[in-house]
Amino acid sequence: MEEKQDETMVIDLEVIKEELKLNETLSDAAGFWMSTLLKATYGVIDLPFRLAGQKSDIKELVKALGMEKRYLNVAKAYGLTHPTTYKSKATLNRAAKGFTNKTGIPWPFK
Repeated sequence: MEEKQDETMVIDLEVIKEELKLNETLSDAAGFWMSTLLKATYGVIDLPFRLAGQKSDIKELVKALGMEKRYLNVAKAYGLTHPTTYKSKATLNRAAKGFTNKTGIPWPFK
């Protein structure tokens, strides 16, 4: 009988940080993975994944992804020019800046 291989994708923030130091073009790949994670939070795609790295980095990533999702929901509900949308965008920008400052990984959804 064949063993089923673990199909869970591992996204290791420490590896991403190290590779970004070596190769700036990796930021496009990081942007792709962050976009993929956002789609997974919406249920658009089924993506079994596990985050690895420092706990504080993962916390910042989860916060920024949550704010990104919230901003998109608010923009859809109220439109881009509504005050609630502006407030949500400002909150997202703070979370994105916090993620970038903490990890050194550029936030790809600007």
